[in-house]
Amino acid sequence: MNTAVASDELSPPPVYLLMLLMSFASLIAVLITPALPDISEAFQLESSHSTWLVTVYLIGYALGQLPYGPLSNRYGRKKAALAGLGVALLGSLIQPIAIAENSFSLLVFARAIIAFGGACGPVIALTVLSDCYDEQNSRKKLSTLFLAFALMPCIAIAIGGFLTSHYGWQSTLYIASIYIVAILIAIYIQLNETLPASQYKQIQLSGSLTGVMKVLTSPSYFTFTLLATAGTATSYIFTSLSPFISINILNINPQDFGLLSIITSVGLLIGSYLSNKASLIYCGRRVLTLGVTILLISSIILFVFFSINTINIYSLFIPAFFLFIGVALILPNATTLAISCIENKASGAGLMSASNLLLTGICVSVSGNYAESSIMALPTAVLTISLTCLAILMYRAIRKNLSFLPR
Repeated sequence: MNTAVASDELSPPPVYLLMLLMSFASLIAVLITPALPDISEAFQLESSHSTWLVTVYLIGYALGQLPYGPLSNRYGRKKAALAGLGVALLGSLIQPIAIAENSFSLLVFARAIIAFGGACGPVIALTVLSDCYDEQNSRKKLSTLFLAFALMPCIAIAIGGFLTSHYGWQSTLYIASIYIVAILIAIYIQLNETLPASQYKQIQLSGSLTGVMKVLTSPSYFTFTLLATAGTATSYIFTSLSPFISINILNINPQDFGLLSIITSVGLLIGSYLSNKASLIYCGRRVLTLGVTILLISSIILFVFFSINTINIYSLFIPAFFLFIGVALILPNATTLAISCIENKASGAGLMSASNLLLTGICVSVSGNYAESSIMALPTAVLTISLTCLAILMYRAIRKNLSFLPR
């Protein structure tokens, strides 16, 4: 069946459907985080080694971003989304085998397959937004998506904590499979094709490489992508390392940790709401600067608390609340500003998400290795990221001022 649409028949999908597309893979990434200490014990691993379930997931997620842009241009947005979700479902079916065989390496492989398939989500969602809206309206819609999306990690971590406490860590993997099936059905039934028939393109490797090089040579695209990466990395580092601090050091059980994680999700929710409202008044760059400022101040506070050995649920989660407000201000604005800098929106979205998640995976891996030997790994990592954001903004400001000087 030909699902191509004429340009005048373009039908924007429901916002909740785009929210599901953007969020489902990241939700599966965080769903198991309350279970990481139990997984370490079950497979007799050092604490830091179980974070490979997150790190490898992010690497698979990053590499999976690359093919879905060209695929969505060739076969349409809907078919590309269904293909990715099918791959994710296949990976989820490998997980019970890994559990039965007591194979951590197979479980890591299954997570990588799920992530590779789930990578279709942000690429297709961002591309559909670009199909249906201009830059300003796209930024408003993306802020709305993040407003709804902010509730999803809260639900996922809370569910993960509850399942781990009452049904064991394995249940967090089984529920992920059910979730993937539900989204696959929803996309099949309700996602309309948004790529006009006249814009379908053949996949050409040389053209794709040329397009990638063109994207990479855009300084604005590069800097905004780095800022978006900072937001993503902060979120995943906190989500990956905070369970070990909470459960192993503060002796909080997984269910209570899941409930405490509501604090960070409320921060995301408030930040997304502020971003949505600010997009009506201010340009994306000003909102982005505000987000970086909040991120920097809260990371400094977290670092100071840990430096003076004041480590409790208040010193951990109150700064984290503001960290996630900053993240919610950074992500939608940096993302839409990056994509608005380039012509090929689909390839740009895929490349941005790939580099974003690959760098995030590296950050999680490095900080996870230090977490075993130092309690300062988490605050040091987020402070380093926020200082990098500050340096990027200062570089952009200096570069902009220099461009106005007479030659």
